[in-house]
Amino acid sequence: MAVRCFESAALNVDVDVRVFKKKISCNAQAAKRQNRIGLGEFGKELRVKFLLDNEEIETEDVTYSKRRGFSTKYNLKSIDFNCVGCEMYLGDIFFAKGETCKDDGKEDDKEGDQDGGINAEYGDF
Repeated sequence: MAVRCFESAALNVDVDVRVFKKKISCNAQAAKRQNRIGLGEFGKELRVKFLLDNEEIETEDVTYSKRRGFSTKYNLKSIDFNCVGCEMYLGDIFFAKGETCKDDGKEDDKEGDQDGGINAEYGDF
């Protein structure tokens, strides 16, 4: 029955994708009517797919932390890509998607707003 509440349009999910030289993390924050919903409660039901330029990538073990969300080891040093993303599923049902691209933070950085985008995490490509 819990899945029915997630089909409601009133659920807001914000997915933050962060990229490091050898790691990708995907952290989702869900809220309904301004009340935060802990996704850890869904445990084994929630799974994630990591993407490079909208193509699923093979990853090592995916771990979950309350603070950092889902993360996996993946060496991005010698790979040419534009965007990194993740898709989250609750069982077989699509739950949320997040993406960060090389171009996302460039204009903000010029204005002095260090928002923690892909360039702030990974450095210049």
